[in-house]
Amino acid sequence: MAGILDGIVRGIASLAPQDDPDVKIFNAQNELKDITEKEEKIYAALGRRVFAENGKEAYPERRYSLKRSVQTEQKLRQKSHR
Repeated sequence: MAGILDGIVRGIASLAPQDDPDVKIFNAQNELKDITEKEEKIYAALGRRVFAENGKEAYPERRYSLKRSVQTEQKLRQKSHR
C-alpha cells in the first residue's frame, strides 16, 4: 500500500516546479530512501552468502532465529492456502 501512495506522491511532485526548495527537499529524501533500500538489499544478499558459507557454525544463535522464522513463514503460507 505504501508503494502505491509513494508513487502517487512522486507523480504529483514531478508536476510541481522543480526549482521549489520544498520539491528539492522532497526529491532528495526520495533519492536517499531509494539508495537506502538498495543498500539494504545488497547487505541482505551479502549476509545470505556469508551465512551460507560459514554462518551456521559462526553464528549459531542466528541459525536458530532464522530456522524459527522460516518455520513460522511456512506455517502462515499453509494457513493462507487453505
